Amino acid sequence: MVEDTEAAFASDTIMALHQIPGVYSLTLNYHHFEDPTQRAPLAATQPET
Repeated sequence: MVEDTEAAFASDTIMALHQIPGVYSLTLNYHHFEDPTQRAPLAATQPET
């Protein structure tokens, strides 16, 4: 796992990992989670007539 630290940004660490001999590829995976019970109700897509 790579995260931002006081010493370096995550992007700098990832770029440094690209320079390691034998490393062919790196990916950045991002996971975002929202608690569905915390969401506001969706607005109506059609006005009521």
